[in-house]
Amino acid sequence: MIDLARVRHVVLDMDGTLYSRARGSPRETMFVSGTQLRAVILASDIAAEGSALLTVANSVPNPSISAAQPFAVMSSAPVPNISAATVSALVNGEYPLLLIGTGFTPESEVSLVGCGLLTTTYLSPWQLSAMLPCSLTENGDYLLEVTNQAGDPAYFRVEF
Repeated sequence: MIDLARVRHVVLDMDGTLYSRARGSPRETMFVSGTQLRAVILASDIAAEGSALLTVANSVPNPSISAAQPFAVMSSAPVPNISAATVSALVNGEYPLLLIGTGFTPESEVSLVGCGLLTTTYLSPWQLSAMLPCSLTENGDYLLEVTNQAGDPAYFRVEF
């Protein structure tokens, strides 16, 4: 994690060619290989938590710009927040659960309050997946909890 208070700039390695744009403005970019660039991201680009969109552009011989890709800007102790949860069809005796929100880290853990930890997979700073045993999804109203190593937990009520 990056301590935002002490950053002047960050060097970001990414796939693509020629030059990059962060928050709509060109950034100093170095060619590493045919599939990798190194870009200097300014402190002002990461001054506030959230997401920035990055693009890679080719200026010659065929001008083009890549589809924008999100880049997460998070504090060193992000606090999780759950905005939505969806449950999919039964797979191998468990129901896949997808959590949408912010502040998720690779260390995030999902649990059902009163039932214990669930097998959790970090997908991005905005998504986690977890597996619900089928025995827990029968006629219930459950409280989900997401915790990170530091910070307060997030809660979200789901009904099955």
